[in-house]
Amino acid sequence: MLKTGGQLFLADVVFPNENSDESINEWIRNVENIHGKELAEDGKKHFREEYSTYRWIMEGLLERAGFKIESKTHYENIMANYICTKA
Repeated sequence: MLKTGGQLFLADVVFPNENSDESINEWIRNVENIHGKELAEDGKKHFREEYSTYRWIMEGLLERAGFKIESKTHYENIMANYICTKA
């Protein structure tokens, strides 16, 4: 539905291509240390019940859907922001 030249901003949980289990566990420990056990438990629930994906899959989906990835930012090793332009 986005016309050619339109932009898409996507922010989501996107796992690194390697060492994803280690990255998730590190993120949960950091959340618990900073924000407490309750928020860390919410994070654990998300990883158990949601369908987050890996960087290589997300980027392939965007490209196959006709987007050019203009910029990507990965932070906290499991979060990602993408700015894309519809080709």
